[in-house]
Amino acid sequence: MRFSISTKVFFGFVVVILTFGFSSLYNSVRTSQLGDTVVFLRREIFPLKEQFLGLDATLRVYYTDVLVNTRRPDALELVRDRLPQLQPYRTLQELVTTISAAAEGDNKSNDGLSLLEFSTAVERVRSGTSLYEKLEAESAASSRSRALLAKLPAYPTNAELFEWIAKDFAIHVNERRYDQAAERLADLRWVLQDLRRDTKDLGRNLTQMINQSSDRAEQESARALLAAIVTTSGSILVGIMVMLLTQSAIKRIRYLGEGVRRVSQGDYAGEVRVRGGDEIGVLADEFNKMAQSLRDRDQKLAVQREELLRAERLATIGKMSAQITHEIRNPLSSIGLNTELLEEELADNTGDFREARELLRSIGQEVGRLTDVTEQYLRFARMPKADLHMESLNNLVTHLGQFVQEDLNQRHINLIIRLEPIPDTLFDANQIRQALINLIRNAAEAMPKGGAVELTTGQRPEFVWVQVRDWGEGIPDEQRERIFDPFFSTKINGTGLGLALVQQIITEHRGNIVCEAAPGGGTVFRLELPKD
Repeated sequence: MRFSISTKVFFGFVVVILTFGFSSLYNSVRTSQLGDTVVFLRREIFPLKEQFLGLDATLRVYYTDVLVNTRRPDALELVRDRLPQLQPYRTLQELVTTISAAAEGDNKSNDGLSLLEFSTAVERVRSGTSLYEKLEAESAASSRSRALLAKLPAYPTNAELFEWIAKDFAIHVNERRYDQAAERLADLRWVLQDLRRDTKDLGRNLTQMINQSSDRAEQESARALLAAIVTTSGSILVGIMVMLLTQSAIKRIRYLGEGVRRVSQGDYAGEVRVRGGDEIGVLADEFNKMAQSLRDRDQKLAVQREELLRAERLATIGKMSAQITHEIRNPLSSIGLNTELLEEELADNTGDFREARELLRSIGQEVGRLTDVTEQYLRFARMPKADLHMESLNNLVTHLGQFVQEDLNQRHINLIIRLEPIPDTLFDANQIRQALINLIRNAAEAMPKGGAVELTTGQRPEFVWVQVRDWGEGIPDEQRERIFDPFFSTKINGTGLGLALVQQIITEHRGNIVCEAAPGGGTVFRLELPKD
């Protein structure tokens, strides 16, 4: 779609206004998101850290001051009385509930996703079976671990293991079995020691998450500032571009006027150098196209005149050739027949007529050559329309190779055939055979001292092809451009119709013929026949 200059200017100002509006809206959204992140840290994350610090402090106090390693009855009874106040795994359960609620309230941000992972880690410490697995691992070397495992229920969670040990400790104290109570007290210290290690790891993870959230908040603040700078700069640039667009339009109108004046004075070769997709650029392009079309028309008319003259000459030559050939064929037939009768007559006589026989043989050879020439003229002048059928090009090449093999052997020429799998296509087998015979004959004549002729087939997406290659002296570039012209020949006794006939056959098949210099010397002729 092409826009006028006024529309472009209008859209330019609209873009400026929209850019400023987008900048303001974007900065507001980013600021709001940054505020949400800060509120989330202050209301959710920091209280969690305080709770973890409190839990760690409680565990430290109980581990060092309450759960003392003693067998004194009064001390064990004091521990029994204060132990119900220690509920570390219940505290962890409350933390899991708090963390899950906070994560659900911010489930779209990275902080919400991190809280979910953190909640899973806390729940794993509470409801996992790591303590039981450690007891199993130590049971082989520790009799105390084996004895404890024997009394525990199957696969208790960490919280269940703690509750069982605490309850069993209270039972032993109540029943005044202080030695067994001291053993359970050691088990409690072992459980709290492992729990303190886990809570410290969780605390470090929480601190790392807080640091990451703080870093993201700083990055969002920096991106918001950068976005404000970029959008403001973009708005200024758009305004400058609108101003330059207006000035450019006025300048191009002046250039267009100068170009029109030159054309009005008859300078059709001069191009109006005005570019653009607006109405000025379109007008300039159309004007240049008009001038170019006038120049192209003159050139086409000149080429058409030359082609028309050439076609008229060829038509005249074709008619003359057909008429002359027709007039010559009958006398040649009579001369050939009489020559054969004389040879038979001389053969019946016993005299020395060797010289006469040689002369008659020469006359017969010349009559045969003239007959071949007249046949070529007639084929060229009266080329029948191609009778197209689905044929196999590979089969045709194979049979043709068998046909010309003997003649090539007499010339000391080796025949090489390379066939690739190709589909059947529409062509006139007789005409393509005649075209290939002409090419093979030319290839053989290009190597009077012997050599090799290669027949190759192949295909491309649009056509199948067969090519004839020789290792002769090749064709000079200046002659290669004219070899398909009728009556042009590089041979002393050539008629110049062989390759013209080949081209006529391929044109009738809507194909193409290519002549190239072969790598390493020689010439390649490739016939391309369309698949469709």
